[in-house]
Amino acid sequence: MYMVDSNKLSSTLLIILVTFFALILRTSDSLNSSFFFDEAVYSDYAQHPIWTEFYSVRLDPPLMPLLAYLIKSFIGSSEIIFRIPSVIVGCATVYMTYLLGRKLGGMKVGLMSSTLLAFNVLHQQYSQAAITHVYFAFFTTLALYGIRKENTWLSFLGVIGAAYINDLSIFLFAAYAIFMWFSLGGRVKPFIKILTPYAVAYLIRIPDVINALLYELAIKSGSVFNPMFHIENMINHLSLALILGFLYFTLNAIWSRRSYMELYLIWGFIIISPILLSFERYLLFILPTLTIIGLLGLSDIYKLLQKRFKSPVCGVFGFIFFLLLFSPNHETYGVYPISDALLSEEDMVHKQQWGEAALLIDGGVVLVSQNRPSMEYYLDELGKDSQVIQFDSAGELQVKLEIPEVNWVVVRNFGNGYEDYEDMRQVMDSSKVFKRAYELEHVILYERLDK
Repeated sequence: MYMVDSNKLSSTLLIILVTFFALILRTSDSLNSSFFFDEAVYSDYAQHPIWTEFYSVRLDPPLMPLLAYLIKSFIGSSEIIFRIPSVIVGCATVYMTYLLGRKLGGMKVGLMSSTLLAFNVLHQQYSQAAITHVYFAFFTTLALYGIRKENTWLSFLGVIGAAYINDLSIFLFAAYAIFMWFSLGGRVKPFIKILTPYAVAYLIRIPDVINALLYELAIKSGSVFNPMFHIENMINHLSLALILGFLYFTLNAIWSRRSYMELYLIWGFIIISPILLSFERYLLFILPTLTIIGLLGLSDIYKLLQKRFKSPVCGVFGFIFFLLLFSPNHETYGVYPISDALLSEEDMVHKQQWGEAALLIDGGVVLVSQNRPSMEYYLDELGKDSQVIQFDSAGELQVKLEIPEVNWVVVRNFGNGYEDYEDMRQVMDSSKVFKRAYELEHVILYERLDK
């Protein structure tokens, strides 16, 4: 008689429950909010097939524009329709985290890491956004799982999927190459044989990846690197306990001379992070892996303490739960947008009101905005033929105000703590040519007095 494995059955039911909660947490009212900057860019891409001249001067990896075009062609183009695939992929990443965690550390590590990711506010936020980063996280986790499972098709699909969805995938490819080199003991022929299909499939992306990295480097070249910013952000979006666990796991791997592709990937990201324009967005792609490695490190710390003091205390997972509970930030895990875990307000899905702003503006005008793509998208949707000019700083805004044709100015209305936005609002409020016409919760509209 066939006997059901009770442990396997209970773990299956638990991961189904975790994935279900992940879905609930990622289907909030925010899905109906206006597109933010990058989402509006992809909604513009949706108007053009990737084989047209429109893409001849664009560096974006082709998979997301293709997906946007297919969604618009066969389903529709509303905010919620564009965002639902991200919700699905976000939930799939939670499940993939369970599989990878189970492969690396057993059933309990798989369940705990997937649960943490399900309730991670940063992951919830970007699982509701129609941009590439949650897809990148999924393909990265899929690739790592395929490699650990020694499944060539899964690993190939993950690495190449990542390559064609985000430029930072070069570090996934590099981590895989380093891992395979050490795994094969430095033998050149089998190394080349294994890597050739990946290299051939990736080859077409190399020029665009290099250009994209050079662009990011040029943008960040004038800024001062602040390592504390990156450390604080990693703690804010994971917890101090998981970062300490990750560091201990790294030291343990070096001491024991063991090769982990996961560590090559994470440290590659950390090394390159000073040139990245959006640290939070790119942190997302290693978030599942970093969560798993952090848990494995904490488990090793507990075993070391148990061996040293010969006292079981509260069990390894009780120990981990205790550390997570009392390590900041307390909003890292919760329900978005009730908890925001110090996310960038520019990307907060529920704080976008560009569609509402477009409703208040007359057609046939010239306006300046911090978010040209979104304003253009919603003005076009409303049939209001207008020219939108982008500005990115208070200094640029001051220059744009001198253009006599400008009738409207739209600025973000975020809270205190964003000095750049406060400076922009100060420029507008001190202007003798413009007045506040409408003040929404997250956007302020200024109208020219003498138009």
